[in-house]
Amino acid sequence: MYHERPIGHFFSTSDVSERLKGKIYSGGVLAVLLYGCESWCLTAESISRLRNWHNKRIREMCRVTMCQSFVHQISSASLQKRTGVFSIEYYLASRTLLWAGHVARMPKSWLPKRLMLSWVHEPRIAGGQEMTYGRSLERHLKYFGLVDDGGKAITFSKWATLAQDRAGWLKLVTKAPFNIGKPQLRPPRCDTRATPEEKRRFLARRAHETEQQRRALFNAETDAETT
Repeated sequence: MYHERPIGHFFSTSDVSERLKGKIYSGGVLAVLLYGCESWCLTAESISRLRNWHNKRIREMCRVTMCQSFVHQISSASLQKRTGVFSIEYYLASRTLLWAGHVARMPKSWLPKRLMLSWVHEPRIAGGQEMTYGRSLERHLKYFGLVDDGGKAITFSKWATLAQDRAGWLKLVTKAPFNIGKPQLRPPRCDTRATPEEKRRFLARRAHETEQQRRALFNAETDAETT
């Protein structure tokens, strides 16, 4: 009798290749996760939370734990190449700039174009916004290297002119950060499995670092009180 298994089992099983997992993850999970991200104004904290979740899913597809990545010095970039999945910043920047280029090609009378170029003639509230759409676009433009000589993101007039060439703009904002290449054979599980001794050393090092941070904070507070 057939029993349905959770989707998490598919991404953590060794019966499916890492490259196939990456394709399904990119076309299914990320499509749902980033639905509507073209209009998001994400802060650095929000992007960090997305990045951590994204990297955790990639480790699951490669069957690598956090402890193993620490002991064997396995970087997230190497796991991305194994699965063919890019960083979360790439997908956010690519989707947002594709939509922005589409809006830039619209006639000025269309509502999306009018909203993008609109301006409210009133003072902003105290404190302002944590993140605006304009600053989000600047961050995404910098990700793909669309900057001027001073290192700042190019202005709207410049990137809107580039976006008029639909094929050229698509090539600019979908350029892969690395060459995926051919699928790699997954190394045997025993090669990356952390031994109990390595786990103990990992936990001991984490505890030692935590204790050092606490002592440094205590010494700083003591020095502040004495002065």
